[in-house]
Amino acid sequence: MRGRGSIKLTEKKNTKSTKSVKSHKKPVKASTETKKSSVHEDRIAKLKAKHLKRQVTNIVFMVFVVAIIAFGAMMIYNGSKEGSGNNLLDFFKKSDASSAIGTDSEPAAVVDGTVITMAELNQKFDSLPPEYQSLIPKEKMLEQIIDEKLMLNEAKKRNIVAAETEIDQTLSDLLSSYQMSEEELKQELSVMGMTYEDFKDRFRTEIIITKLLNATILENADVTDEELVAYYNENIEQYVIPETLNASHILICHDQSQSCESNSTKEEALAKIEEIQERINNGEDFGELAYELSEGPSNVQYGNLGLFAKGQMVPEFEEAAFALDVDEVSDVVETDFGYHLIKVHEKIPEETVDFEIIRPQLEQTLLVEKQQALYQDFISGVKKDAEITIFYQPVQTEEQA
Repeated sequence: MRGRGSIKLTEKKNTKSTKSVKSHKKPVKASTETKKSSVHEDRIAKLKAKHLKRQVTNIVFMVFVVAIIAFGAMMIYNGSKEGSGNNLLDFFKKSDASSAIGTDSEPAAVVDGTVITMAELNQKFDSLPPEYQSLIPKEKMLEQIIDEKLMLNEAKKRNIVAAETEIDQTLSDLLSSYQMSEEELKQELSVMGMTYEDFKDRFRTEIIITKLLNATILENADVTDEELVAYYNENIEQYVIPETLNASHILICHDQSQSCESNSTKEEALAKIEEIQERINNGEDFGELAYELSEGPSNVQYGNLGLFAKGQMVPEFEEAAFALDVDEVSDVVETDFGYHLIKVHEKIPEETVDFEIIRPQLEQTLLVEKQQALYQDFISGVKKDAEITIFYQPVQTEEQA
């Protein structure tokens, strides 16, 4: 949960007018019972989504290792996302232009007698999308190229190769996804001064290293039930779903309120909200009055704010809302956004998600963490037996000097 001080009431979205524009057709008022039926499933889904995000973040680490090493396919993917077009050639046109910069034949490093030239380092770094260049310094890129050479050498020792049929299938799948023929690719590569065999070599590297990682890391990582239970218990706070409310409100703002263009004075706004309060006390429907009179964007939803937990609303609003019982209406509450009346429709108590429900996500998270550790151990072991000389020296900026 986020800190209370950093979160503002969702009504802050109303920055241009004091009242949301309603369509001519009045929306159907949702049933509270209908909302309740799927609340538990929604909460579990959100928690799973949070852990999936963490899982994806971890997986990105492994993908990053393989992608930087087996540069071609990943850069095609990133190029297609970043570029103006969605076809395979967009990347090559951009990559070819940038690679022309790297013509320096001086060594950046030597790995077991294999020279990594500055041209190779520059070409791979310049081919990165700009947002990656700001995250990955050139010396880190050099480390990844060194790792590539080491793993290719290790794969050779283990007799790991990429069959031509595997490479052809990988290329075929890629061309199919971009709706491009092999002949079209060859023609474009020829214009850019690149041979089809050079291009295939990128995929050969990818396949070989993937096989090596499978044999040394991915297939050797497993997670036991005991480890899963221990991980769950050690991180139990991550699986707690906080108390949640489903509530509606009526907002009347004034000339001193945040995000409000009303010309009403505080006194006039207070008198208006108190008049609405009296109408509610006399039996008028809260939602109907919110739809007609509330000066916030939730008015079109009959004032309903949906589900929210502590820390998502401003303190004054939160304190009043969580103190209410179901179907109870608050007294007038003042916040920086104006005056509110709050009605709680549902209170969902805090709960801890059962281990078996979250187990698949936990297993994947822990598995990837183990794979990361195994990769670091593996590459460190390979480096101990290798002869590596690094010549490249990063250029220091004035701020770093």
